[in-house]
Amino acid sequence: MDAAPYWFPVVTLIAGAGLAHLNERWRDRRRRGADRESARRAFELDALVALQDAVARQVRAAFAVQHRDEMEFRRSGAYGRQLLPDDLDKEERMARVDVHRYRVRVLDEAIRERSNELAKVCTEATFRDPGVTDAEARRRCLAALEVAIGIHAELETRLGARIRELA
Repeated sequence: MDAAPYWFPVVTLIAGAGLAHLNERWRDRRRRGADRESARRAFELDALVALQDAVARQVRAAFAVQHRDEMEFRRSGAYGRQLLPDDLDKEERMARVDVHRYRVRVLDEAIRERSNELAKVCTEATFRDPGVTDAEARRRCLAALEVAIGIHAELETRLGARIRELA
């Protein structure tokens, strides 16, 4: 009649407590990783939605500037020489700033590149080169806006797809 060693329950108690502690640490680490991933996805989703809005405002502002310049061209023959009204100037400037602010936060390289291209084209469309004639300035602006339409459509498609992936 051999009795169980007196140390056996103590060892199993210590081993069980140690394994429970390791299991809890592993579970916490996994939970922190999931929380970090969830926060990263939420941050990117917020940045994408904000970029989508800013891009739309920038394109809308570029077309508003072109419309004003076009009306002035039809009236006086001068294209892009007049100062913009304060509200339109502010709208265009803030849209440009917002596109840059949100573009740098986006993780998707293709979206960053296309939004940068769109920002450059919108800038070309809204700022007149003083070394060209009014007719040439008008032609360049209209050409830049045509390019902007194509880039904007592609960018909206990419943004929408990425937002759907994250939502």
